[in-house]
Amino acid sequence: MKNVRFFLVSALLAVLVTGCGAEHPAVADTDDASELTRTAFKRALERLEADGVYPDGVHNEGMGFPGMDDRTHYVDQYAILDVDSDGKEELLIQHGDDCMAGMFLDVYGYDTEKSAFCKELSQWPAVTFYDGTAKAQASHNHTSGELFPYELWIYNEEQDRYECQGGVYSMTRDIVEQMEGGTYPEEADRSKTGTVYFLYGPNETMESASPADEQDYLNWESEFFPEDTEVTPEWKNIQVPIYDSHENPA
Repeated sequence: MKNVRFFLVSALLAVLVTGCGAEHPAVADTDDASELTRTAFKRALERLEADGVYPDGVHNEGMGFPGMDDRTHYVDQYAILDVDSDGKEELLIQHGDDCMAGMFLDVYGYDTEKSAFCKELSQWPAVTFYDGTAKAQASHNHTSGELFPYELWIYNEEQDRYECQGGVYSMTRDIVEQMEGGTYPEEADRSKTGTVYFLYGPNETMESASPADEQDYLNWESEFFPEDTEVTPEWKNIQVPIYDSHENPA
């Protein structure tokens, strides 16, 4: 196993829908842009439900392991809300009815001038949204720490997409000492919890992150994910057909 390396701590940069089919979101907004967006969302959901084609044009043929059982449909989920707090609604689609490697959560905005969808975020489904930020958990906890590793994503309004600003993971004393050449960083664990936290920035990697105290992590977390700012989508189910390589849907 690789040696544990500790570096200096780096500064981290600082749907309103009721169902499927005939009950896709009604176009009720008086604002022209909102009405166009809602219409585009409705048509995208209808296409997904009928042909298994996602808003970015990607077809679900070959996605995950569609042949692993006798199913003919995935059960996807969707929501429509202003999840990034930019004053416009987004379409969220969560594909979780699959093998772990095939799961994803996508956030789509809609450009009314270009009549085109823009994918703002695509992550493993375990995403928690806040006011302008998102906490995206990894699909696996390879660090074996009590804190499940996650990345920090911040919405860039000019680019109309989320951008990764680093992340965090933790390691306990026993895990560190089990690694070849591993020495637990006592000086970093000021709170004497037996756990150190590794914060890394947008231009860093998990391997280059430095150990930090639990309180340092809690302060960092509260800065980007303050209490009472969580945005909770209202998920609705949609049946998405599964096609194999021999079928060619319209």
